Amino acid sequence: RAGHIMIISSLDLDEQRIYEMYKSRDMVEKHFDTYKTELMADKLYLRDSESLFGHAFIGFLCLYVYCKLLNLVKKAGMTDRISPADVLTRFSKVYHVYYHTFDQFTEVPKQVRTLEKKLGLNIFPKPLRS
Repeated sequence: RAGHIMIISSLDLDEQRIYEMYKSRDMVEKHFDTYKTELMADKLYLRDSESLFGHAFIGFLCLYVYCKLLNLVKKAGMTDRISPADVLTRFSKVYHVYYHTFDQFTEVPKQVRTLEKKLGLNIFPKPLRS
């Protein structure tokens, strides 16, 4: 008896596809957990509906970026060493300064350049040798 799941469905799909849909439910629950814990979106002290909708929208955008970063980390095979929050923390050390015609990045640490390369991003310009 152990190890069997009964799924009753009115969908006209093969068993494997229905099972994959069932398994994807876990991913949705994990994303809600991330939304509440990592992004701390469960602490609402808002009084009007506009504030609530704005908070939910910003939370959705944050979760979208978080999931995109998580997919990049998974694709690079680095989930055991780094999290999306770590990626953001490391990349936050680099600033882009723009003032009228002056446009420059601050120094990009070697650790950040290495991480950028492993994730397959092309964010920072190549350093000029003098």
